[in-house]
Amino acid sequence: MNHSTFEHSLELRSRDDFSGQLQRIKESIEHAAVYLPSQGPLSIFVYENPLQAYEDLTFKTATKKAGHRFGGQCYYTEQKYRHWVTTGRILKEDLADILREELGAVADDPLADLGTYFQTYLAMLQNDFLQGTGPEIQWAMEETLALRHFSDDIQEDHRQHHLSETRKWVTQFIQTPELQRSPRQVELLQPLLLPFLHLPLSNWSEDVWEELCLKLIWQLSLSGVRRSQTAQSPDSIPLRHRDLIKSITGQDTDELVHKVLIRYCASFVDQGYARWELPVRSRGFFEGFLSLYRRSRSLTGWLKGFGQEIERLIDWKLTPLESIYDSLRLLGVSEQSYQEYLTQTMLSLRGWAGMIWQLETRASWALNPAPRGTLLEFVAVHLLLDRFAIKSLSREIVGASIELCDLHGTLQRKIPHDPAIHEVQHAFQIFQLAQYRGWRVSTLFEMSDEEWQELITAVEEFGHLERRYIFQCAFEKRYHTQAMDALCLHGMQLKSAAKHTHDAIVNLK
Repeated sequence: MNHSTFEHSLELRSRDDFSGQLQRIKESIEHAAVYLPSQGPLSIFVYENPLQAYEDLTFKTATKKAGHRFGGQCYYTEQKYRHWVTTGRILKEDLADILREELGAVADDPLADLGTYFQTYLAMLQNDFLQGTGPEIQWAMEETLALRHFSDDIQEDHRQHHLSETRKWVTQFIQTPELQRSPRQVELLQPLLLPFLHLPLSNWSEDVWEELCLKLIWQLSLSGVRRSQTAQSPDSIPLRHRDLIKSITGQDTDELVHKVLIRYCASFVDQGYARWELPVRSRGFFEGFLSLYRRSRSLTGWLKGFGQEIERLIDWKLTPLESIYDSLRLLGVSEQSYQEYLTQTMLSLRGWAGMIWQLETRASWALNPAPRGTLLEFVAVHLLLDRFAIKSLSREIVGASIELCDLHGTLQRKIPHDPAIHEVQHAFQIFQLAQYRGWRVSTLFEMSDEEWQELITAVEEFGHLERRYIFQCAFEKRYHTQAMDALCLHGMQLKSAAKHTHDAIVNLK
C-alpha cells in the first residue's frame, strides 16, 4: 500500500487539512519540549532548575503547575510539617501570620455565620484532621467511638460548649408541641432521639448528650453536603489510556513500553562508550527502530503482531510525523487534545526524551549528535508501542472485540464513580471542623443551601496543597528569623569585642 492510499484511507477532507494537522502535531511536540529536563553530560554538568519552564510565574503558582505537570510533590508531607510544629521548628504564631498575609482582605470576611475565613483555615492548619476513602470513613463512623465521644484533641471548653448548646436545642424541641415542630427538625431528630426517649430527660447522662451531639453534627454535615452543589462535581477524567487502565486494574502500560524504549534509547544516545554500536543508528531513531524490530518475527506477549504492524508502516511509507498522526487517530485522540496527549506521553519518559532533545538542539560537545527531528521520531515510536501495550492490558477489562479508537470512552465508563463516596469525604471534613471550631448544631441546622455551598467551597479551596504552602512559608519564616537573630547577635558580640579592645588600649595609654 503506497502513501497516497494512506491519505485516502484516513478520509481527510483535503490535502491542506492533512498537512495542517501534521503541522499542529509538530508544533505541539516542540512546545512540549519546553518541559523536558535539559541535562548535559557529567563533564559539563550544571544544576538544573526543575521550574525552568515556569520562570515567568510566582513561586507558588510555578510549584503548583509543575507539580501537576510532572506528577511530583511540591512540598513536604503535611505530617512532616505537623511534626515540626510539635517540636517548635514551626511556630503557631508564624502559621497565623503567614495565613493572614496570604488571605489579605478576605481574612476577616464572615464564612456562613460560622466565624471568619481566617479562623476556619487556622483551625485546619493547627489541627490534624483525619482523612480517608469513603469506605474507610464509613467504617470508622460505624465501628469506632467517633459518634460516641469527642476526640481527645478537642478542647474541654469547646466540648462543654457543644454539650450545652445541644442540650438547649434538643430540650426546646422535646418541649415544643408536636403540631408546632419543624418538619425538617422532626425528620432529623426523631430517629436520633428514639433510643433515649424511654428515659426522663433529666436522667440523660453526659455520655448520652455527647453521643447525641456527635450524631447530630454528623447528620447535619451529611445533609449539608448533599444540599450543596459543589461536592457533586465529578473527578477529572485522565486523558491518556494508560492512566485509565492503571486506575481500573493497577497495571501500567508505561512499564511495558519503557522496558523496550529505554534499551533502544540507551544504545541510540551512546557516545562511543558502549562495547557494541547500535547497527541501525545511521538510519535515524524511527527508521532504525522499525528496521531492528522488523526482524524480530518471534515477538510474543503484548508485542504479538508488532512485526506485521511495522510492515504496514513501511509499506505505507509513513514518515515519523505521519506515524504519530496515525497512532493518534487509531487511539481516538481528538485534535483538540493533541497538545496535552503528546505532552503527557513525552513526559512519561522525560529523562530520555530530554537527552534526545539536547543531542538534537544543543550538542556541540557530542561525538554522536542526533539529527533534527529525532525527538519527533522518539514520540512516534513511543505511541507505536503504546498502542500495543494498551490493547493488550485492556483485553481483560473490555475484551478483544472493541476497536482501539472506542477504548477511551469504554474505559472511562468502567471507572467507579459514586457521588456518595465524595459526599462522605466532604462531610467528614465538616464533621471534624465543627468539633474543633465549636459550631452549634442549631447554627448548622439553620444554614441555607447557599451557605453550605459557601462553606464547602471554602474548605475545598484550602486543600492539602494550599495548607502545605502555608506550612512551608512558616517553616522558612522561622529559619529566616533564626538566621537574622544569629547575625544580629554576632554583630553585637563583634561590637562588644571592639569596645573592649578600644577600652583596653585607652587604659594602656
